[in-house]
Amino acid sequence: LVLADIDHFKRINDRFGHAAGDQVIRAVAQVLKAQTPEHAMAARIGGEEFALLLPAASLQASQVLAEKVRQTVGASRIRRHGQTDTQTRVSLSLGVAGWKAGVNAAELIDRADRALYEAKNGGRDCVRLAT
Repeated sequence: LVLADIDHFKRINDRFGHAAGDQVIRAVAQVLKAQTPEHAMAARIGGEEFALLLPAASLQASQVLAEKVRQTVGASRIRRHGQTDTQTRVSLSLGVAGWKAGVNAAELIDRADRALYEAKNGGRDCVRLAT
């Protein structure tokens, strides 16, 4: 499980407006959809937070994918609607957790969420693995 959160999203909304924020969410969703392998699922789970469920991937493969998503979003420039000369750089913080025998869904989500918050507290724009 990979949880991703758009860094400083409130700042984007406050500075550029909610239409720009919605455009950022759509752009990030497009990257996630494009990077999600077959037999996996990407979903927006609330606000500016997304999840990737990777049932056939190892923890290492999930980390590699999370890093690829982070780099792709970070390299993108999102042009705000109606403005050709103003682009916004967006970054993601991501937390990755692997399923272990005896772990239920709530525990898996909690572990990925803690890893996500380690990424956010560790400077953002990075990937952290759950311990």
